Amino acid sequence: MAERRISEWRVHIGAHKAASTHLANSLRARSEDLAAQGVNYIPNRHVIRPAFARPPLPGHWRRRALGLLPAVRPVLMGSRAGQIRRAVQDSMVVPGAVVFSEENLLGGLGAALQRHLYADLSRLELLDATAKGAPVHLFLAIRSFDGYLPSVYAQMLKLAPVRRADLDRARAHWLAEPPSWYGLVLRLRRLLPRARLTVWDYADYRRNQAAILQAVTGVALAPAPALPPNTSTRTPGAAAIAAAEALDLADEEARSRRVREIFAAEHALTAPPPRFDPLPDAEKAIFRDAFAADLARIDRDFPDMRLRFADGRSGPAGGVDPEGGLA
Repeated sequence: MAERRISEWRVHIGAHKAASTHLANSLRARSEDLAAQGVNYIPNRHVIRPAFARPPLPGHWRRRALGLLPAVRPVLMGSRAGQIRRAVQDSMVVPGAVVFSEENLLGGLGAALQRHLYADLSRLELLDATAKGAPVHLFLAIRSFDGYLPSVYAQMLKLAPVRRADLDRARAHWLAEPPSWYGLVLRLRRLLPRARLTVWDYADYRRNQAAILQAVTGVALAPAPALPPNTSTRTPGAAAIAAAEALDLADEEARSRRVREIFAAEHALTAPPPRFDPLPDAEKAIFRDAFAADLARIDRDFPDMRLRFADGRSGPAGGVDPEGGLA
């Protein structure tokens, strides 16, 4: 069978805790409408995430060869990239573009709580090889770190036995030297110079979901009710966080399952408590100022990169989960 030609790769790469799950669910819900316009939604859970689960080029010497000899990248990655491309082609229902959302292309959730923001972008290098010269358009939502940091920590509690000390360590590093979304944008531009990159502020997501969905898919979709917020990804309150931190279970799977039960019980309350908010106002101000500076630098150096919306408004720069659990 001849390979199905992919005319364009339209890929939402996150970031974590910036409404990625909600956007991915919205893409899946409109998959038939997209196919009717020549755009293939590629399932994340069964196709994309397994395909990119392993970082490419494992092993010190292969990574070193890639760093020293960039020309060998297509050779070293070719086999794996071909497998991924075929898996994507097998999921296509019409010739044309493909669209999907996978926040872990930036790195796993654990990478979001390190001192340096998404230090390993090798999965995106693999995506570039997989595209095989076809146009690539990346989409990235960014968020002020005063809301991002507690939300990432709460999500990580579900997956690994992290402790408050891990949060405090990241917090101290970030206060001393706030991570930079602008710096991430520069790294993405250097890594994939042929790719287009579109960015938006997470705080603008809720009231502009339709416009963002149209930007990501590249086609105009008929009006449809927006999906409700994802309660399962909502950052819980301080009491639920404390209960999760207090768990002492050697079986990591059992611990993770119990954390999810604790969080789900709180989400089910008629009036859930305020979200986990460990940062004092002075620290929030530092992070909000850093985020505002990042937005200003992106707008200055890449004036057409950030999405603008018809109402001309911009959402709040900070706050804990201002979008009501859409992440």
